Amino acid sequence: MKFKAYLYHMTDIPDIQKKTTPDNTGNQKPELYGVGGWLLFFWISLVFISPLYAVVSLHGDITSQEMSAPGLETVPLWGHIKGYYWISLICSILLLWFAGNRLVRRLEWKSVRLTILVIWMTGPVSVIITVLYFYLMFPSLFSMAVDGFFTDFFRSFPYPLIWTLYLLKSERVRNTYVKTEKQPSTI
Repeated sequence: MKFKAYLYHMTDIPDIQKKTTPDNTGNQKPELYGVGGWLLFFWISLVFISPLYAVVSLHGDITSQEMSAPGLETVPLWGHIKGYYWISLICSILLLWFAGNRLVRRLEWKSVRLTILVIWMTGPVSVIITVLYFYLMFPSLFSMAVDGFFTDFFRSFPYPLIWTLYLLKSERVRNTYVKTEKQPSTI
């Protein structure tokens, strides 16, 4: 099976999803619609690139720590810290996959809002949760966690910020995901 056919079958993303509307001259004008273009790139980065990068990055960080401090892997506290980071990473990946699945399966505005929430939860909010975890579980290591906090916190901002702005301002997103607002009841 060719990769394009596999991707199509896996995600149910049609090759071309275009909706047409008449412009002011009466001609049919194609609108940006469907999971394509930058939205498709965002989806690929959300579901594949970000999780893969996170796994490789965490594995590299853990390996470099263990190489720089021989015998570290025998310290029980280190095993606990590694376990926390791997469990946190797995939860983040599952959230990203869930949001990505919603983006291609349910073309409604709730999917966009959920995705925005997930990218912020797996970004800056997860850094805050990690620092709080260290504060509650390892008060003696808290000062070390705070040292890298600001760097990690500000480093985690660009991805959710850029994609949130894209999801809120994009014409393709606006045309693809239907806003189903409840009408206020009149008395």
